[in-house]
Amino acid sequence: MSFQRSAEVALIVITLAVVPVAAEEWHARFSVNSTDTALSLRQVDGDGNALRFEGGDSLGLSLGFERRLSDLLGLELAIDAARPENRIGVTPPGGEEISATATMDLWTARAGLNFHLLPGRPVDLYLGPTVAWLYAPGSSTFRAEVGGHTSTVTIDADDSFGWGGTAGADVDLGGGWTLGVSYTYLKAEMDFTDGTEGGERTLDLDPSTLRLGVGVRF
Repeated sequence: MSFQRSAEVALIVITLAVVPVAAEEWHARFSVNSTDTALSLRQVDGDGNALRFEGGDSLGLSLGFERRLSDLLGLELAIDAARPENRIGVTPPGGEEISATATMDLWTARAGLNFHLLPGRPVDLYLGPTVAWLYAPGSSTFRAEVGGHTSTVTIDADDSFGWGGTAGADVDLGGGWTLGVSYTYLKAEMDFTDGTEGGERTLDLDPSTLRLGVGVRF
């Protein structure tokens, strides 16, 4: 492609992005989400037991409000609610693994800047940086049958801050309504403890959340 042709294509793209639009100031989005926590821990303790802790995924709900600061820029505040199922396992030396599962409530409050690539068009694409506060209220209690007895382990998680990015698209349905899809990936660490001495561990909590839902501009 010649330089002149490349310049023409670039000019068309820039023109589509910067043409002023009479956009509404607010955009509310309500979505169903699929969240994967990507938690993972494998190690061997001092007694030779192999420990395993893995996070799961779950369906949840999301609610967000974006305030348009200009045609190209918006500030979004949102919250994601999910309840992933986590699994722990202990394998004694020469034995079989003893495992159990439990759910963990996970709330993620997000704030991000959305850079709109095609404002005012039938399909509006956006992306931008995101910061988040992750909150896991309550405790997760794991129960397993060991030698005819029920063994329990209760794990608590501390709050955590994370950072990452969001990308999404909104399809104009008319009348201010939209159909939207978005994806957020976060990098964070969360402290987990089972209440015993030396039982605190810091794990990478890198949740990825995919959302599908409807929105309304007002």
